[in-house]
Amino acid sequence: MNGNERISAPLKGEPADMVPVMLHNYLMAVREYGITMPQFRDDPGGMAGAFIAAVEKYRYHGIMDTVMLAGAVGAPVDFPGEKAARISGGCRCLRTGL
Repeated sequence: MNGNERISAPLKGEPADMVPVMLHNYLMAVREYGITMPQFRDDPGGMAGAFIAAVEKYRYHGIMDTVMLAGAVGAPVDFPGEKAARISGGCRCLRTGL
């Protein structure tokens, strides 16, 4: 199985050949790839390159970003220059009950 299959199988209730490993390691990936945090956030090629290099070096199966996921469900996100993105308030869906 490849990483995508290894992650997708359990989500579909199917067995995987091993437990998939997903890391929340974008800070390390950015640093090792040699780009700035704004370059990582603003350039899809920079983001993809950093993650691909990290996956190839460390051989894990997938990537994740909890702030990106929180933003996708309505949490306000702040992007403070060279620092990591951060959640700047609660999720609107939690405040409204939606």
